[in-house]
Amino acid sequence: MSGERRPSSPAGTGGESTHAESDADADNSGALGSWGRMELVFAALLVVAVAGTAALILAPPNDTTAADADSGATGPAAATPTHTPTAAPAAATSPNVTMRVRSVENCGSRCRTVTIALSNEGAEAARDVRVATSITTGDSLVWEASSDVGRIATEETATRTRTVRIGYADAAKIKANDGRIRIETVVRTANATRTFTEERTVV
Repeated sequence: MSGERRPSSPAGTGGESTHAESDADADNSGALGSWGRMELVFAALLVVAVAGTAALILAPPNDTTAADADSGATGPAAATPTHTPTAAPAAATSPNVTMRVRSVENCGSRCRTVTIALSNEGAEAARDVRVATSITTGDSLVWEASSDVGRIATEETATRTRTVRIGYADAAKIKANDGRIRIETVVRTANATRTFTEERTVV
């Protein structure tokens, strides 16, 4: 009937049920919140691990990272200039006497006239100049002589002409060597000695 009153639940029963349900919901939401955070942490670790593995796989061999190469320094490393030592020019000898064979002329079947020029290209006069000349063919000495020149001033040239006559045996040696001779002249001064050589064919 419309006027019937149903028995109501005890006052304490309804409140306890509501409170228990609230506690259960709070526990469930806390558990879900904790599980969500764990999933996020695990996912982040997984991303880092995968990224590191990909970097190792994709990195070219012998690749050096900026942290390894830089070691805390900023900006590119400055190149160290390489110094190439330059050899110092040799000091010129003073006096500096040079020798040149100006001519070798035929004065007979076993005779040659040889003219040499001695030039002082140094800054001081050359003193006590002496010239010794030897002529060889192969390993055989066929002629030699020496003479005193004396003093040669700076930028001065002194010439000497010698007539070279050889015997029949030495002429045969030159002919057997296809006429090739070697002229060696040693120029001595008061403070230096220089040797000049020249090869010629005379037959």
